[in-house]
Amino acid sequence: MRSSIGIDVAAAPDVVFVLARDVTRWERLLPHYARSRMERREADGRLVCSFVAVRPWLPLVGLGIPVAWRSRTWSDERARTLRFVHLAGATKGMDVTWRIEPAGAGCRVTIVHDFERALPLLGVDRYPRIVDRLFTRPIAGRTLATFKAIAEAVQGGVRSELAAWADRLQVAYLPAFWDPSTGWVGGWRSVDDELHDAGYLMVNGAAVCAGLLDPDRARGAIAGLWDAIRASGFEDLRLGLPISVLPIPRGDIVERYEGMPFGMIQPHGFYMNGSATMTGLRLYITALQRVGMTAEADTLLEATLGSVADGTAFGGCTSGEDLHTWDGTPCGYEGILTYQFGLVAAALDRFGIPAIPAVHA
Repeated sequence: MRSSIGIDVAAAPDVVFVLARDVTRWERLLPHYARSRMERREADGRLVCSFVAVRPWLPLVGLGIPVAWRSRTWSDERARTLRFVHLAGATKGMDVTWRIEPAGAGCRVTIVHDFERALPLLGVDRYPRIVDRLFTRPIAGRTLATFKAIAEAVQGGVRSELAAWADRLQVAYLPAFWDPSTGWVGGWRSVDDELHDAGYLMVNGAAVCAGLLDPDRARGAIAGLWDAIRASGFEDLRLGLPISVLPIPRGDIVERYEGMPFGMIQPHGFYMNGSATMTGLRLYITALQRVGMTAEADTLLEATLGSVADGTAFGGCTSGEDLHTWDGTPCGYEGILTYQFGLVAAALDRFGIPAIPAVHA
């Protein structure tokens, strides 16, 4: 006999899974569980645990019937499932699967019970149906309701805390990093309260994408940086954009690296001092789009996607193709970095995913 019971939870599936997966905590989390103890861990990592749960009988006066069983249990994080096979007790042989699946803004938690027990005069299904009606469903229903309440409280608390952090960040961000002399966001502020700035495109793109700048400041910052790019002499957009539009002063950049037997002065346009790269390019392209500079964003996308398409944008490890001088000479050290591929996401955001024609044999 198979039966199922489920509940909708206004919390992320991972929140519910993390709360429920450690069954040894159930006796502390679930008021109707008197016991959930590990007896042993098997060679494959699965646990054998003993459980005692109380089935409410006369809840108004606090009376219930304790139900005991022992299960082999394990979980699958990727699939967000919990598994139980009952080894002893009135439900010996029961196979239980929890499924925690995304649904709307939250998730749907379903518990499926498979149970057969042939008894004289009752057949195969009658005893399982009695157990399901009188014990399994009442206990499982209360378990689901309790995890729902806990998960939604946790989710709500996290949301409230993050909202408070966002408010504090919004209030503190502009006084700390806005550079009125340039009209864009500076790079960093040192302990002596000096704002250091060299026209960092990724920093300003991130600030706009995160909503940290009001519309007028956002437009002014992104447009100002675009004008600075064009005035800097940088021309080959196929290479991406400079890390910094302006030269980084020597005191602001590391010129000797731990473990390297040499130091180097980095001229503007070389390595970390304003070399051209596609790293973080998605942030600035998205910022261009958000402030209404769609034509400029499309120009940048067309150029960079061209070098992606012809294979010149990236190179293998140690090729140095992750960074280029402004004339196109490789000056990086790895050759390929995962965050260069944000460019592809920016293209998908802009143009969508074209339909792929069906291929018929």
